[in-house]
Amino acid sequence: MQRVPSTEGRRRLKPATSARIKRDRRRSPFAGALALHLVVVACASGFSSSCERVAAAERPEVSPIRTVAPEVLPLAPLGDFRMTYYYVAHEDQHAAPDLGSESLANEVSELTDAAPPDGGAADAPSAAQAPAALEADATAKVEVEEASAGPDVPRKQRPTLVTLFHHKTCEPLATVNRNFAAQISMQGTGRLNDGRLIRYAGACDCAESPCFEQVNPRAKWGTGARMRALTPFRSVAVDPRVIAIGAWLYVPELDGLKMPGNAPWGNFVHDGCVVAEDTGGAIDGKHIDFFVAGRQHYNRLDRKHRLDRITVFDGTQKCGAHVARGRVASAP
Repeated sequence: MQRVPSTEGRRRLKPATSARIKRDRRRSPFAGALALHLVVVACASGFSSSCERVAAAERPEVSPIRTVAPEVLPLAPLGDFRMTYYYVAHEDQHAAPDLGSESLANEVSELTDAAPPDGGAADAPSAAQAPAALEADATAKVEVEEASAGPDVPRKQRPTLVTLFHHKTCEPLATVNRNFAAQISMQGTGRLNDGRLIRYAGACDCAESPCFEQVNPRAKWGTGARMRALTPFRSVAVDPRVIAIGAWLYVPELDGLKMPGNAPWGNFVHDGCVVAEDTGGAIDGKHIDFFVAGRQHYNRLDRKHRLDRITVFDGTQKCGAHVARGRVASAP
């Protein structure tokens, strides 16, 4: 049989409202606990209205959660740039030139004169260069070669092979044909037939100048400014007075283009993110030299897309995933 509280007990429980519970708790923790206990007893005895008041008093006020969308800032434009390409020259792709040919000798001279003085990658020959300046440089180079060879040595008998010397020790690194040596000077890096990578190191006081150095084998594609390892389709050469080395850039003209080659270095859809990792004597002002690993990749990209003018943006926000990894990734 259910026990029903007496009339006196009901009078004691009646004032025990939620307001009184809160007031008693502020005045005395013991009084508040006692009032709550009495109301719980009333709930057990069937006084549902007291239970509802207690539940309302004990329920915390929860403010609604508002989801704020992150603010998307506009990309900061750096301006319109000219874009060229550079790559690793391969010894087996450059046959020794016939120095008896005046035009080919001039061509080799032009490639040598276009070499960057600071060890970076140079600009690829283009129609934008002044023909008169190239012709004057080539003529001067040929005259220097003729003077050093002597008037009694016929042009066809002059050696087609040159020795590449180390820029610090002057020790010989390799003997290659003159055309390949000129390509190393222009592209910045060359791969010998034995697999070694040779990097252009600038003018020197050795028996032959310019001089070179061997690249650390861990840098599969060579090194750029501050010995940063180059990555195909990510690394670009820049003018450090315009763009800081290590800065990420966003090029919308590259976004969505499929890169040639094989994975993991190629065969992926580009997201437009590149990183400044190299410099070059011919890279001046708003000019970017895009590293594409091989001459065949340059031919494909240039023939298919003809990207010679691009728009460059600060890529800190757009290329956040690459920046967070801290290293260059060939594919997104």
